[in-house]
Amino acid sequence: MRDLFKKYPRTIFLALAFIVIFGYPFIIRWKNPVPSENNLTSFHAKIIDVSEINDGVTLVFPEGVVGRAFFPAVNNSILTTDRRFSGLTITQAKLLKNCDATIYGKKVDWQFPSRFFVWRVDCAAIDVPFSQIKSTYEKEVDFNRWLQFGLVVIVIFVLYLVFKKEGKKA
Repeated sequence: MRDLFKKYPRTIFLALAFIVIFGYPFIIRWKNPVPSENNLTSFHAKIIDVSEINDGVTLVFPEGVVGRAFFPAVNNSILTTDRRFSGLTITQAKLLKNCDATIYGKKVDWQFPSRFFVWRVDCAAIDVPFSQIKSTYEKEVDFNRWLQFGLVVIVIFVLYLVFKKEGKKA
């Protein structure tokens, strides 16, 4: 085994880096499937802001504490923190700002730092139903599965080329 590490150090390093960078988000999605609507935690808060850049929602809880929650968005790599949730219309995002709402969601397991995913919002101005958020998230996950499959094929091909090149040196 030690000879293998000496003979193919770059190949092994690339394989391990690939597993860490792209495997962790896959594990997060696998360990946190879409919950059923009955299993969601609910709380009341005022929505201060709905970010147009990423998936974040800024909240003020009844105790006056400011916090953040997130719409479920797919992350493809631990190298990127930019997650975009495309499930809200512009009108919904505007109407949610400054709204006293009941928020339904679930804490994301195995995530650091900890995140709370919002799966439904009930607000006087507008409701964002569970079905809308769920269908958007599932479409993003399906698209990303194909994207990751293509990336895996490319990485395996690159590793093959590196492996072949390193094999000729020995």
